[in-house]
Amino acid sequence: KKLKEEGNKTHLQFRVSDTGIGISKELQNSLFDSFSKAFRLTMAKYGGTGLGLTIVKKLTDFLGGTINVDSKEGIGTVISVHLPFGIPDEDQLKNVTKKTEGSGSFESMRVLVVDDHPVNRKIVMGMLGKMGAVVDEAEDGAHAIEKLSSADYNLVFMDIHMPVLNGLEATKKIRQADASYSKVPVVALTASAFDSDIEESRKAGMNDFLAKPFTYQELVNKVKAHLKSAEPAKTRFEELDEEEGKVSGYVSLSSLEEMTGRDPELMNEMIDIFMEQTPPLLEQMEEQMMAGDLKAMGITAHKIKPTLSYMGMKSAEGLILNLESFREDEQPDHDPVILMKKLKAICKGAFAELEKIRHSI
Repeated sequence: KKLKEEGNKTHLQFRVSDTGIGISKELQNSLFDSFSKAFRLTMAKYGGTGLGLTIVKKLTDFLGGTINVDSKEGIGTVISVHLPFGIPDEDQLKNVTKKTEGSGSFESMRVLVVDDHPVNRKIVMGMLGKMGAVVDEAEDGAHAIEKLSSADYNLVFMDIHMPVLNGLEATKKIRQADASYSKVPVVALTASAFDSDIEESRKAGMNDFLAKPFTYQELVNKVKAHLKSAEPAKTRFEELDEEEGKVSGYVSLSSLEEMTGRDPELMNEMIDIFMEQTPPLLEQMEEQMMAGDLKAMGITAHKIKPTLSYMGMKSAEGLILNLESFREDEQPDHDPVILMKKLKAICKGAFAELEKIRHSI
């Protein structure tokens, strides 16, 4: 809602509420910290990476706003964001109109990106945003159905492996729904591109399949295939000369450069999230391995695999594939202890290189 106007700025408030489990006063103080205690207490049941509210807080601060939480245990939570927006003058509005008229872009299209991994969501949303589309996000299949029930979407990109409600089951519910969204095109997103996965996605009612990691052009082609009446706006990608990405001993940023359009701010943000998020996931894999839960370790490996590809960590690809195989077979021909030791060593080297690289982007 609109709070007030001051000079050439208008102040708006956005409120999100739920009737969930609530948050204690003690945990509210650290709610916006990465991997907070509140996140660790709910991760096993609800999934996620513990970075969502941290990212929201950073973006709110960057925009000069404030964020507040009001929660009662057993009743629910209300999160309020207060942001100031500049009011354009008449000349600025004319310039915007000139830029958007006849652009032939995806600006009239609304796309939903569904993935429990914030890095994956951020990358896909950034690429779609550069095409000109209006993009929303959901972290699991249940949330996606809520979104579809409240707004009209032209296309959905749906991860297959998610907590709460996975992509296959969510798509089945979408197709069975007595609602207008039951026919929305759904494109599967997954780090597995085996024939069995493709067949499962089609049986669930998905329209297409896109294996992660993918290039910007591959995403454009999928969007064109399912939004045949639209053409993407001209993007920075079309103006970039071909050049090799920054390559070092453990990482190669060519894929990340292509995905982000070599936007320095977005690249650094992706690297920051990767470096924050990956160590706890590696620790989680090791704990699962030590506890003898190799299937859970394989599932966590599957979750981490796309981000290693985004950072061009070729030397880790074979290791993560072997670790991932434990989710299907807990007695494969691999020693998980040796695999984890090698993976952690590679990631340690990659973190050191990324720490140096990100300051020079």
